[in-house]
Amino acid sequence: MHKTGSTSLQKLVKSNAKVLKRHGVLAPAFNGLIQAFHRSVSMELSKHKRFNPADGTFGDLAKAIAGWGGNIFLSCEMFSVHIADKEHVERLVTFFENNGYRMHVIGYVRNQPEYFNSRYSQEAKRLLRRGDFSVYLGKQVGAPLHNPQHLFGPVLADPRVDVTIKHFDTSIAEGLEWSLLDVVLGAGYDRGQFDIGKRKNETPHPMVVYLSRLVAREIIGSDMIQDGDRPLYWRHIRRISEAEGWVDVKFCGLTDEIAANIREVYREGNEAFAQKVWGKSWPASAPRQYVSNEFDSAKASPEELAKLERYAKEVIELGQQDRAARGAEPVNPR
Repeated sequence: MHKTGSTSLQKLVKSNAKVLKRHGVLAPAFNGLIQAFHRSVSMELSKHKRFNPADGTFGDLAKAIAGWGGNIFLSCEMFSVHIADKEHVERLVTFFENNGYRMHVIGYVRNQPEYFNSRYSQEAKRLLRRGDFSVYLGKQVGAPLHNPQHLFGPVLADPRVDVTIKHFDTSIAEGLEWSLLDVVLGAGYDRGQFDIGKRKNETPHPMVVYLSRLVAREIIGSDMIQDGDRPLYWRHIRRISEAEGWVDVKFCGLTDEIAANIREVYREGNEAFAQKVWGKSWPASAPRQYVSNEFDSAKASPEELAKLERYAKEVIELGQQDRAARGAEPVNPR
């Protein structure tokens, strides 16, 4: 599933590629890049419109692993969608078998309330969401994409594939990075060899989420944003957030009632999946009280709203300047 620490795990692999290689695990690279290569291969698999062969292909992957006698490791969030598609699984299995490998999927699942909260806030930060959390939930809750059986069913049913599924909360308690390395390397490796580093891609502040939504309302569906432009706008939002001190509080759109309702939607499916995969019940959520801190414009002062609108305008203007510096034509906001 998305939002199960994939950014931190990918950082772990990138930072420790040489150590992993000494342990017989290769993280294939193309033009010196690991994660961009893995993402490109996953995009080729789905025939994604943004796939660019110059970033690496299955053919390049075959060359990168040719003659390697150990295991190989690939990681990209997009694979979590592909393995739900039997045709994609078939292509992956065939590719690895033709290159002398048996596929082993390592997957992480998460309690859906926290998953939705994390995914929404990150997508808002990436300027992909214009609406509030309730609008997002209305479109997402109940969709098959967020059901673990839908995601992992095809690989679990394929005898040519080994599958290890871990629960995110349990893995966090054990140490997320170690939970992955324990599967990849097995027992007996020296943890002191690995650089874990700082956890990345933390949940943003509620004010950052709201400001990002204001910017998204103007640029989504317009000529002001094209592939690769979002970081140009985001860096100005990040600068403002740091200046304002919007850094320590994490967005939460959940309440106890909302979380309970989401859990009920997925309760039966989660339980069946857990019994099938682990032979035991789906782990219970840790006791906690949810208090929504989502910014409510209806309760904000006119001064506060005016400031946020000024910030949004500033972000768009500076983002446009950055785009122009890259050769894009400036576009007036709607």
